[in-house]
Amino acid sequence: MSVVGENHAGFTGHYNYYGMNELAKSPDMDFKKKTWIYIGGYMEANAWKAGRNVGYDYKARGYNVISLDTIEFTARYYPHAVRLSRAVGKHVAEMLVKLTNHGLDPKKLEITGMSLGAHTMGFAAKDYRLMTGQNISLLTALDGAGPCFRHRGPDERLDKSDADFVVSVVTTMDISSISAHFAHVTFYVNGGAYQVGDIAWLPCDALCSHSRAYFVWWAAVVHPRGFIAVRCDTVQQARDGDCYDLQPMVTNTMGLLTDRSRPGIYYLRTANRWPYALGRRGLKKA
Repeated sequence: MSVVGENHAGFTGHYNYYGMNELAKSPDMDFKKKTWIYIGGYMEANAWKAGRNVGYDYKARGYNVISLDTIEFTARYYPHAVRLSRAVGKHVAEMLVKLTNHGLDPKKLEITGMSLGAHTMGFAAKDYRLMTGQNISLLTALDGAGPCFRHRGPDERLDKSDADFVVSVVTTMDISSISAHFAHVTFYVNGGAYQVGDIAWLPCDALCSHSRAYFVWWAAVVHPRGFIAVRCDTVQQARDGDCYDLQPMVTNTMGLLTDRSRPGIYYLRTANRWPYALGRRGLKKA
């Protein structure tokens, strides 16, 4: 397991599990700033540059950026990768404890996990709390994996009890993700079950819809005021997009400006092309 940390040239500083002391001492890591960590999904490697791509935009907003590479443990038969996610999470927690000893503030720590990485992130947060007695500030799940987790209890998957604040972004609740509202705020993107393709007359299959969570989140980092969602009473209302007539209308913004004082279930309408953001137009029925 390794991480890619930022440096003056970008994200080319590679550190393994045993290299946290060196990472913490890097002149490009400043723990007075917020720190963002990305944990990829099933069979996702740093070579895909998913964490680094979004990381550039976090970095531009003053964050330390770390991308965790778990490909050694996820490029396996899926149920095996699921079983390993708990052990990987524990090792991530140990790495974070070492960084904490060098000044990392968990109240300035934000982790984003894609798919299987969302639950790895949850296990890391659980173990970090056991080791330090402190909560991580923010966890964001991008279409957190459903298979092998959908019917598990909060101790065996990501849960809102794992951090001060947990956000879930759902794009394929019936296939790749979990329909249940287990976070403080859950954004059901276009109902959370299926996403329209970039070209309307071409289908967006399960993988396309699943990965949309990543691209919508990336767009939300770049356009922090562009993704305004409306609160619903139930998951079924969010699935149906039947939340606009509820009074009073309560809204929240997906991304860096999410209001923690407004927890709940939210329907988020988006466009089907980058940058996907509709702004206040998203508060009207399609």
